[in-house]
Amino acid sequence: MEFYIEQLKAYSLELTTALNKLLKQLGKVANPLTKTDIENMIASPANRLFVARKLDNKEIIGMLTLIVFRIPFAKKGLLEDVVVDKTYRGKGVGTKLITTAINKAREEGVSYLDFTSRPTRAEANRLYERLGFKKRDTNVYRLNMGKHKNHLPIIFFDIDYTLFDVGYFDEYFHRELSRIFMGDEKSIRKSSMEIIVTLIEQESFLDIDKYVEIMLSKLKKKKHRSEIEHLLFETSFFKNGFYTEVEKSLKSLKNIARLGIFSQGDEKFQGAKIVQSGFKELFDKELIYIIKPNKLDFLPHLRSRHKKDKVFLVDDKPLIVHAIGQNMPNVFTIWVKRGKYAEKQLEIENFKPDATITSLDQIIPIVLSSKF
Repeated sequence: MEFYIEQLKAYSLELTTALNKLLKQLGKVANPLTKTDIENMIASPANRLFVARKLDNKEIIGMLTLIVFRIPFAKKGLLEDVVVDKTYRGKGVGTKLITTAINKAREEGVSYLDFTSRPTRAEANRLYERLGFKKRDTNVYRLNMGKHKNHLPIIFFDIDYTLFDVGYFDEYFHRELSRIFMGDEKSIRKSSMEIIVTLIEQESFLDIDKYVEIMLSKLKKKKHRSEIEHLLFETSFFKNGFYTEVEKSLKSLKNIARLGIFSQGDEKFQGAKIVQSGFKELFDKELIYIIKPNKLDFLPHLRSRHKKDKVFLVDDKPLIVHAIGQNMPNVFTIWVKRGKYAEKQLEIENFKPDATITSLDQIIPIVLSSKF
């Protein structure tokens, strides 16, 4: 088998899957790398991230991170996360990765290289000794600082009318339906909206599979099912429906908070919006709650899971904001007053949200200044 070693200089789509596959073989699966994690690793001036690739198909089969930094009396290097895919071990890949890192360290004037290896990795330890590494007689100590991000506040966002303009869906989706069905847009929209309203009245959310089935049956267009599903779930249909300030605001907020979703609806439908947004990686996947039929039924679980967290809740519905404020005293409630129903929302007696905004960029100073 022929392979070569490459120092990564930029992110590519394959890296997330490939690197997580390798790290899993080291037992590091608790927090898989995201696109942002890998970009930050590559961009860090201290890191040199190397991968081994098969020559024929460029598949990544091994990795190693060389970290170079200055201490008072020398320039020091560390080797981290040295791993070769189990299918390709014993073929010289690990040796080539390490010798490449050694040569790079020499080029940069590193005085010595350190790394740790579990005693149970007998074969790997023999390799390191063959390459000239000596076992040091020293104690290794570690203070577990916890996950830094868990000390940050959490901001939960609703989706519709908070992040996503439902008016866009109404206009653009029905325009596309009329094109696919080759029919009159006005009449198609009328039929579609009747179905949507009925389903929401019956179930408190839009079940997208039921909607598609009923719509196609009513208009006798079942042959177009694959085209509708392709439009909704395999294109970037939803991407342009997010309010203009959302992405920039979320990127700024990500520096000071953990971001999550607390939304009501069909997970397939609402999830597609987040996936197609282009900024899914800004949300912590363990903080994404898409609940049906009624997200307020989930409040006891939300309260239990986040009773020790500092939480901000952003929603366009005062009733939701009120219910969460009453049930979760550790939550700072923010009403985002926009969408076609904004001016019709009635004030709730004896309740006022902690903040009212009209745009997400207004949240940043609220989070920075809040001392609740």
